[in-house]
Amino acid sequence: MEITIRRLSTFEEYIAAEELQQVCWQTDPIDAVPAHLLLTIQNEAGLVLGAFTPQGELIGFVFGFLGREGDVLKHCSHMAAVHPYYRDHNLGYRLKLAQRSLMLEQGLEICTWTYDPLEARNAVLNIAKLGATARIYKRNIYGQRLGGLNAALPTDRFHVRWEVSSDRALHCVNTGQRVMAPVAGQPEQMLTRVIMQGDLPLLAATGPLPADDIIGVQIPASFQRVKRENVEAASHWRLGTRALFENAFRAGYTAVNVTADAEHPESLAVYTLVRG
Repeated sequence: MEITIRRLSTFEEYIAAEELQQVCWQTDPIDAVPAHLLLTIQNEAGLVLGAFTPQGELIGFVFGFLGREGDVLKHCSHMAAVHPYYRDHNLGYRLKLAQRSLMLEQGLEICTWTYDPLEARNAVLNIAKLGATARIYKRNIYGQRLGGLNAALPTDRFHVRWEVSSDRALHCVNTGQRVMAPVAGQPEQMLTRVIMQGDLPLLAATGPLPADDIIGVQIPASFQRVKRENVEAASHWRLGTRALFENAFRAGYTAVNVTADAEHPESLAVYTLVRG
């Protein structure tokens, strides 16, 4: 299917983007970014891009607005979504590349956003396929009032930084390949110990930071499934990895890659963190 990615242009398309948020995150309508605000963002130097079918149906979108780091302007990418039926078609990646192209036209080199570090699909896109990095952990930034896919647990997030003309990003953009891994395979020093309950991963223990400059942290391949089947286990994943990531970032580590786990590739993903 031929998909067109372009700026939203009619108010009906902004309404479709508002409705798509509810489909993707199963949230209350009050939590959706409204159409009139998306329109205003687009008209005031922000970017609201959509993925459209040949019939004109909006099946994905990304939007953000101008921000600032000191004296440097950047793009703050607030939200990206793809209709569940159209996932695994590389649309999230294509939307981010379109966002990058328009950022560069505006003279912007830095893009930042947040995502749940336990959502492996998003981690692979952001870190491995786009070449962004993370070294800031934010606890429960939206509180626990959000419903849908964000229900039941603290809304912890990684703060991601994408330097869109960096060597990492250019390797991904120009080759279509994932980032160059800092080590062959996965890190030898794994800070998580996981036991399998069938094919459901449970976090059994976490270890202290070693002296190694390259470390690994496992996460579930499907955190939503863990939440559905064992919310107590999901909470243990959240709080256990929170402590790991916060300690690692304070010690100077940066999340630079995400891969499938060597032993349980269908059940676990692995972050690679590098110090220095």
